[in-house]
Amino acid sequence: MKIRENRNKEKTRKDLFSSESAASTVIAAVLLLSIIFTIFAVVRIAYVPEWKTDAEQSHMSEVQRDMTELKSTVDTIAFFTVSSPSYSAHPHPVTVPFSMGGGEIPILEPSKSSGTLSVNTEPCNMNITLTYYSNTSTFERPLDCGGITYYSNNRQYVDQIFRYENGALILKQSERSLMKLDPSFIITRDNDNYNISIQAIDITGRSDTISSDTDTSLKLNGTTVKPVYDSSSDENDIKSFSCMITTKYPEAWESYLSKVAKEAGLENPKDYTLYNTSDKVYFTFTGSKNLENLYISESVIGAEIGVGSDFNHISYITADNGEVPPIAKPIIGDSLLSVQFTGPSENAISWNWDFGDGNTSTEQNPEHTYFTAENYNVSLKVSNANYTNSKYVTITVLQPKVPVAKFSNHITTGYSPLVVKFTDLSENNATAWNWDFGDGTTSTDRNPRHTYSSIGDHTVTLTVSNAAGKNTDIKSNHIHVKAMPESTKPIANFSVSPSSGYVPLTIMFADQSTGWPTSWEWNFEDGTHSETQNNEYNYTYNKAGNYNVSLKVTNANGTDSKFTTINVLKSTPEITWSKPDDIIYGTSLNSTQLDASASIDGTYTYTPASGTVLSARNEITCATY
Repeated sequence: MKIRENRNKEKTRKDLFSSESAASTVIAAVLLLSIIFTIFAVVRIAYVPEWKTDAEQSHMSEVQRDMTELKSTVDTIAFFTVSSPSYSAHPHPVTVPFSMGGGEIPILEPSKSSGTLSVNTEPCNMNITLTYYSNTSTFERPLDCGGITYYSNNRQYVDQIFRYENGALILKQSERSLMKLDPSFIITRDNDNYNISIQAIDITGRSDTISSDTDTSLKLNGTTVKPVYDSSSDENDIKSFSCMITTKYPEAWESYLSKVAKEAGLENPKDYTLYNTSDKVYFTFTGSKNLENLYISESVIGAEIGVGSDFNHISYITADNGEVPPIAKPIIGDSLLSVQFTGPSENAISWNWDFGDGNTSTEQNPEHTYFTAENYNVSLKVSNANYTNSKYVTITVLQPKVPVAKFSNHITTGYSPLVVKFTDLSENNATAWNWDFGDGTTSTDRNPRHTYSSIGDHTVTLTVSNAAGKNTDIKSNHIHVKAMPESTKPIANFSVSPSSGYVPLTIMFADQSTGWPTSWEWNFEDGTHSETQNNEYNYTYNKAGNYNVSLKVTNANGTDSKFTTINVLKSTPEITWSKPDDIIYGTSLNSTQLDASASIDGTYTYTPASGTVLSARNEITCATY
């Protein structure tokens, strides 16, 4: 009987322990869930907006890639319609996929931003007007352009608009617009004659819009090419040429037309006028220069928005960064023009270049030199096992212009030996430089450094040349070299700002030495030396400590040194405790409370209050982060 009673007591005691263990488990689980939800809330409030911004910015890069692919496709279709007027993409349309939504963050913010794709919902047209020398009649031709537009609807990142119109890819953000990829509106110069070539693009199809946060597609058909004007078949000589573009992005068009005119050597307002209003851009070739050739054509491209599986998507070969890169740089220049070509790499396994001058290459990124002034039609065909894609570009090689010699130098007067640095400022792409320093020495370097030892005034001559000719700039008695007084010794001096501060500390050193030193030797005492004058020189210390900086200056009459101390302090860290509400400076901490992160690596000590008796659980008073 007594044995049974003892067993019952033991069972009761075990049940009690079991009950207490279950309760502890439940409490721990509730606390753990509370911590998890707290962390989740903090992350959403503090970090999700920033992550969302980055994710949506990445999605906008995808949209730019899609719009770039759209322009490349339209350009290819336009090329075939111009080169072969009977060519038509129908019944084999080309489909361009579009990523309409993105920027999601799994679990934390899975919802996507959305976008709107529209065809022919914004006005765009171009009006051409010509006047002639021989009579008072004019030629006028309006051209419809149409366009394709993507409007973003981001939650965090700034909204952007990508617009394809008349061969141009335009980005608008806030109130500014800029040309991301250029249209085919080209002005070239041949001696004193000018040529203008315009390949207009008319996007046709019914006005349509789709808003979505998934993928969609755009079907393109090359239908016809319309010859608009060819001066070679016109008996009249053109006096002036005017182009008015109606657009919602006048800032981008004005900037592009200004660049094209200036690169062709035209001056505003002498040779052309250019201005914009709220929805129009006006460009006029005034007639002060001879417009020898004008060619305008218009390719008509049909566009239709598709949804889901309405169209078959084609996987294009693109660059690693998701954008189709420009395949040539530069595309215009004087003869002996060296052009760097770049082939896209993603998914491509072969590249076939035709440089338009009888030469070819199978390298991915070849470099090619053009020797003769002419327009060269360059083609690139890239392939893989499933697909072939082509891209085209025109390289314009101009007759070189005679260079204009110009130069500068950093000093004109000083004591012997006088070191002078010369800088070439010549214009029109000189390819050779010949310097005469006026003391019997010469150089063929572009930007030489010369030491004058002989006393007196020296005439400096620079002659530059290229394939078109040569030109000379002469500066008489330009360099004045004086004899250094025998008693003049250098006096070292320099300034520092600031002289102390926290890591990382950037200091500006400025040489203020007198007595005409000819050499300088800096020692920053962190293993770094310099033998340059450093009129103004920024130097950064990345470790704390006291550094004795010295400058030694020398000339033919002696040497002098100066020293100063730079005090680089260890930065005060910002320490974030895991349980900040429990942290009171001067009290003891346990190991859990010491779980912290510091803004600067190092060892930091937390000091308990005076008289505090540390237990076995709060003996940690310092930690390394």
